[in-house]
Order: sequence, then structure tokens, then C-alpha cells
Amino acid sequence: MRPPRWPRATAHRRSVALGTTAWRCSCCRTTPPNRRRVRNEHLRVTPGPADRSGRRCVVLMYHVIGMPATEAERQWCCEPERFHEQMRWLRESGHVPVNMDTVAAWLDGRGGLPQNAVCVTFDDGTRCLRETALPILREFDMPATAYIVAGLLGADNDWLHAAGWSRRTLLDAVDLRALRDSAVTLGSHSLTHVDLSRVDNDAIRREVADSRARLEDTLGTAVEHFAYPFGRVRQYAYDAVREAGYRTAATVADGAVRRGDDPLLLSRVEVYNWDDLKRFSRKVRWGAADPELRPRSLKRVARRLLQFGGLYRPRLPT
Repeated sequence: MRPPRWPRATAHRRSVALGTTAWRCSCCRTTPPNRRRVRNEHLRVTPGPADRSGRRCVVLMYHVIGMPATEAERQWCCEPERFHEQMRWLRESGHVPVNMDTVAAWLDGRGGLPQNAVCVTFDDGTRCLRETALPILREFDMPATAYIVAGLLGADNDWLHAAGWSRRTLLDAVDLRALRDSAVTLGSHSLTHVDLSRVDNDAIRREVADSRARLEDTLGTAVEHFAYPFGRVRQYAYDAVREAGYRTAATVADGAVRRGDDPLLLSRVEVYNWDDLKRFSRKVRWGAADPELRPRSLKRVARRLLQFGGLYRPRLPT
């Protein structure tokens, strides 16, 4: 009997779990096109408790909420009007916004997750997060999680200049405290936004552990969430994140988060500049940023519905 085929979204998560897909944020991609797919190490991961309820959380990933200043950054700059429209749609369509603390408790088996849960996250921590995004989040009572480059508070996004991005100022300590007081969950995005797959083990340990310590000193609260810079991770980085005591760590692997996923290898769905409301709603409903992940046959539609309903879920090979 021929074994069933993997649904494409699940196959992508399988390749990520096995280390055959490069986890790198496309906005920070600096290598030539013919070198964009890089084989990672085979990670020894720790999946959470299994669950066949079909419940999931779509973790949305944003970078800049503002107008693009260069063509290179256009894809990852969500215009304020469009961001406002997206947050309003999430509220009016019955989705329930949660923060990463809720996701972590659900993955640990110590808390529940509402139906149609969605988690809004921001990478890098540019100042537009406080100036532009925060008022919109407040208007719709949307919790959010922001990943901060702890060693560059108040500095510029120097690591993106080589990729053609404009100079953007990062949040400083005063901004972070204002976000904390506005119920925005703050996590670490490393110390200097270095590619953890290209530095030695001592540097990885500093980037992971020292960033948490510095943010906790600044905020006076626990920092329990991490996002891998450039979306890339190897075994020592994964181990360093676990040893530093983080509850979750986010990648840029495409897909929704389900019970049983490793909390230190969470998938997310990127939101792009050209995502109108129709495309955005499709991403949230299917839990995928890649339009190629949409089913194109009745058989795949049925399998996807069974998968989301908890009746069919392929298991990753051990």
C-alpha cells in the first residue's frame, strides 16, 4: 500500500525539523540567490505534548510599520493604513489575539488556547513600533510580542544597510518601558543581530544569554521569548536558547503553530507589503505565507480540512 503523501505545509515543517531548510528571514537575506538554500544541521529537538484537537495559533510576523524608503525594504514595510485594516479585520472576523505567554503555556500543557487564536509579533524593534504600531494595537486592544536587539538600543539597523535598507532607529530603553506598560510582551532578538549559524559557540552563548540578561535589567521583568536572527539556527544555538531558559523561540519557517510543536522552533507567517485584505485573510485562515501552500485539488482540500479538524495529522519521523 502506497503511504499517504505529506500535505505541502506539513512537508515544509518536516524539512525544517530535519534541518533541510534554511531558516532565514528573507528581509535580511544577503547571500546570492544561488546560495539561499543552505543545509542546516540535523537538530535534536524536544517536541511538546501531542494534541489532536486541531487547535492552532497563527503567529504573524511584521518588521516595519511605515512607508518604505528604498525598494529593497518595500516588501517588509507594512503601510500604517494597511496594518490598521488588518488589525480591524482580525477583531471583526472573530479571531482571538493572544500574546506569546499564552502560546507558551498552551504548548507546555499548562494553559488553554482559544479557537481562532492569532499572535502578532514584530522583529528588530524599530521605533515605528511605538510611534505607529502601538496606537493601532491599543485601538483594537491587540496584544503583541516584540523581539528586541538588546545590544543596539537606540542605535540603527546597521545589519540591514548592506541589503539596501534605509537607516532606521531602534527602540531605546524608554521606548521599551512604554511598550511594557502597554502590555506588549518583549522578547530577545539576540545581542547584535548576528547570524548564529556563522559564529563560534562562545559568541552564540553571549548573543543568546547576555541579551536576555540585558533586557531583564532594563525592563525589570522576565524575558522568556526569543527569535532567531536571520531565521537561521544550528544545534548549538538551539541548545543555547534552551539552556538560557527561554520558553519559546520563533523561526521564519512558514506555517501555524500546533500543540506538539517544539516551543523553541515555532513557525510564523510573514506579512508583506503587497498583502491586501483578501490575501491577508487567506494567510490567516490557511496559516501559510506561501500561496503555493493553498490546496489545488479536492483531495488536498479534504486532507487539509481533516488536518485542521484534528482527524488527520502526519507524524514527523523519529
